[in-house]
Amino acid sequence: MRKWFCVLGLAVWLVTSPTSASKPPLIRIATLNTWHGLDPSHGLIQLHSYETAAQREARYQALIEELRILAPDIVGLQEANPLPDYAHRIAADLGYDEIHQVANGGIKFFGWGIPTNVNEGLVILARKELHLERIDARRLSGAWYSFHCDRFSFQLSETRYALAGRIIVQGYPLYIFDVHLHAGANGSERRQREVGTLLSFIAETASNGTPIVLMGDFNAAEDTPEIRMILKAGFQDAFRRAHPDDPGYTWNPRENPNARREEQATSAASLQRIDYVFLRATSGQWHILQSQVAFQQTALNVYPSDHFGVLTEARYTPAAR
Repeated sequence: MRKWFCVLGLAVWLVTSPTSASKPPLIRIATLNTWHGLDPSHGLIQLHSYETAAQREARYQALIEELRILAPDIVGLQEANPLPDYAHRIAADLGYDEIHQVANGGIKFFGWGIPTNVNEGLVILARKELHLERIDARRLSGAWYSFHCDRFSFQLSETRYALAGRIIVQGYPLYIFDVHLHAGANGSERRQREVGTLLSFIAETASNGTPIVLMGDFNAAEDTPEIRMILKAGFQDAFRRAHPDDPGYTWNPRENPNARREEQATSAASLQRIDYVFLRATSGQWHILQSQVAFQQTALNVYPSDHFGVLTEARYTPAAR
């Protein structure tokens, strides 16, 4: 009998001892600019589309298939169009929760207005067990008088937004920020102002010491002032930490035919890494297990976007209490 008590005691110790406690959960994070496929420089009532409705639907199905294969816990999407329908559909198809923010919708009242085919913006998806909730959104640039929501918008020039959400992982909150910065080779000064607003938004929104995921299409290479601002604010570039020497191009007209529709040049200067997953923890620590360029497989023989995206696996270990 005494022997069995010893065995039982050993089993209890193994289960409850700190050294055998389960590891913090692995968090899979994905980001992708989904490409609205429209040309803002052509059309007023309706913007010119680079593709047919059938081609756009094929890309959507390829994206769904790839997301099912990658099985991320949280996803940040940019250029999702049209909102809110796109967000509702992709969340239902994947069985995730969603939050979203319209960034560019033109002039719309009750969903009617011009351009008729634009109501694009940001979407965050998360597995239902993570209890995703919307925290806030912040306009990073654009006219002060512009406003955007699902069915109403007034916008005469391009606006850019950041969307903030929060999930719960093993009882602690994790803040998620999804971002799409201004594009253009000569847009660095504007993007720097956008990053300044973004960092203020993060400081005002995320509770002190909580872990943060910042992801999206930053339209800037890693050696630019705007990206250095983010790193100086304490964020880790997950892909660069995992791959010190890999260029990790996410804008790649050489390989992605959708990118070539917008950019005919295929020179090396056209290849860029502009999509990122950044992680920050002022209390506790992020452990980056892997980070890779994603959405570059042609599921269903279709590229899901004009960008490639990023998939990152990481663990967050809270600080000892």
